Amino acid sequence: YTVGANLAQYIWQIPAAMTAVVLSRGANAADADAYTKKVLVLFRLTIIVGVLGAGAIALAGPILIPLVYGESFAPSAQVLAAMLPGVTAFTVFKVLNLDLSARGRPGPAMAMAIPALALNFALGALWIPKFGAVGAGWASSVTYLAAALLYLALYCRALKLSPVTALRYSKADFEFLKSRLPAPIAKRMPL
Repeated sequence: YTVGANLAQYIWQIPAAMTAVVLSRGANAADADAYTKKVLVLFRLTIIVGVLGAGAIALAGPILIPLVYGESFAPSAQVLAAMLPGVTAFTVFKVLNLDLSARGRPGPAMAMAIPALALNFALGALWIPKFGAVGAGWASSVTYLAAALLYLALYCRALKLSPVTALRYSKADFEFLKSRLPAPIAKRMPL
């Protein structure tokens, strides 16, 4: 379980890389609404990068786990596959929480944590005895997904945003991404 879980959670390195910059800028932002718009762009782009990263990890996991850890750890690839959807979805919390944390508003994160913990406990009690480590992976994945959806709803309610607005991609999102890429790569992007 630990090998699969640790590998799945590498997806969280994407929002973790943004944490210091985003949080410090948010705490010092003169225009909180403009800052929120930037966080939402990062949020939407993180979803794309997270899904692509999860796909790559899912494909590489069954090959790399036995090579790196030995054949006895090959079943960890099943745990990895079980956890990737939820871990990827949980980047919603990892990114959006930066905005509310910078505003000094921890309430939605705390409101999300208690039901998530209860759900994880209940699903673990059901699935671990039957399915072992893979059941624990599924329980974690479902919990992360439910927590991400709940946090998105709480975040939108706290900032009086529509979830559709938060999730809607725009050309500006990709222009933002293009502006941060090295020039040779950016020139090849069709925008």
